[in-house]
Amino acid sequence: MISANRKWTAGIVLLICCVGSASIGLYLLLAHRYSDYQIRNLIQSAYNLQRPGGGRLAGTPYIAIGVAQRPPSDLGRGQVYLLRHPETKDRQKLQGMIYLSTANWRTFADSHAVPEAIQNSETLNNLGADYLALSEADPTYLLKALDEFEKANKADPHAPEPLFNLVITYQRLQLPQAADGVLQKYAVLDSSSLWYRELLNDPESRSSAVLNQLRQASPDHEVDITKLFDNYPEICRRLAMTYGLANGQESPGLMRFIGAQIERRYGDRTVSAMLAPLFTNQRTTTITIRNLVTHGAELYIQGDLRGSLQAYAEA
Repeated sequence: MISANRKWTAGIVLLICCVGSASIGLYLLLAHRYSDYQIRNLIQSAYNLQRPGGGRLAGTPYIAIGVAQRPPSDLGRGQVYLLRHPETKDRQKLQGMIYLSTANWRTFADSHAVPEAIQNSETLNNLGADYLALSEADPTYLLKALDEFEKANKADPHAPEPLFNLVITYQRLQLPQAADGVLQKYAVLDSSSLWYRELLNDPESRSSAVLNQLRQASPDHEVDITKLFDNYPEICRRLAMTYGLANGQESPGLMRFIGAQIERRYGDRTVSAMLAPLFTNQRTTTITIRNLVTHGAELYIQGDLRGSLQAYAEA
């Protein structure tokens, strides 16, 4: 009888221990998932505010370019959490979202040093958007962005973000026909959105009034031009880039002013260096070389690698 009671007591104790252990395990699992949920929401709020280079990150709601919104002040808690919990599910993705949320473009690119290994459409799209941001200081990143968006579209043809980004990338590469072709594909997927409306207002038509003011401005009235640059720095930059890449017919004085302002304010000598040869007796040669480079880029996009290399060799 005593032996039976001991066995019964031992069984009860064992059962209590098992239930207790299971309860603790369940609590830790739920707490871990809840913490992951919290941190994802915290990161998402800041991530949604970003438009790298005017592009569109995967899964973000519409926000107009230039709309100033302060990111969550406690985003740093998300970084601390990830550092303390390396076992967090999708840790690499969440870390990448933090880099993008804080406009840490270079670090995001470095964290994806082997883009050939990426298969996920969202990641490919975001890497391309990151390159768009970097292209504002180094235009050569536009071709890298183009590659990533094309791969993202191939990985998921129904995702709207890569097509949106392809349109603006082609526009910046001065390839309007390619941009229009992708825009038609994008309209099938997302024609009722604010993103689509933004694409319909291409930079030239949307900014025609500002461009006319710039073209009519005299370098002698520096105050007026400075005010236009203060309000529309991106339009000024694109006007100068078009002049430098596509043999635009603009006032040399205005182009010098824009190049100097970009260099002085942002420490970016890309535009002024691009413009400098056009103000010398090497203008014709420079334009010829740049036209060959543009032609080579067009052939590359069309899949004509041999013709593209030939054009680059001539340049």
